[in-house]
Amino acid sequence: MKRTSIAFVLAIAACSGSDVDRIETADRAAPEPVPVAETAAAVGAALLADTIDRSIVVYVEASGAEIDAVRADYAEEDFAVVADDLMYYRATATEYLEAGGQPLVRVQGRRPLTFRVSGAAREYDFADVELLDFIIVYEPDAEPRIFAPNEVELAFTRR
Repeated sequence: MKRTSIAFVLAIAACSGSDVDRIETADRAAPEPVPVAETAAAVGAALLADTIDRSIVVYVEASGAEIDAVRADYAEEDFAVVADDLMYYRATATEYLEAGGQPLVRVQGRRPLTFRVSGAAREYDFADVELLDFIIVYEPDAEPRIFAPNEVELAFTRR
């Protein structure tokens, strides 16, 4: 044991500083990255790119531009309250949805989505939704329903 320790110390001492860095770096090699296609965001984006025809919950988070537009309408102190409420309801709703077991996709910013309603593909742009964040609940062949994050429990009691 003692000889091994001495040999290791001598080997390290014999290396230049750059060799030591290479040895340490090799020992701490980063794990292989997960392919993008396997991430939840990529799966969700792929699902939302097509006509949605299966049960799903989509949590639409306000984009930075949408939040900045609201910020312009408030004094800084008042906007701080709005932002705090937004973050609280976002966290509470997300926790509820993730625990509920429904297929959930989170997206940032509004975008047109196509749902199969009564057998036909229909695109919805959600431009008339006045909420910063909102939840879309879709059941096959039915109109998608919109809920505010603070109404998340109501979204699943009205099925």
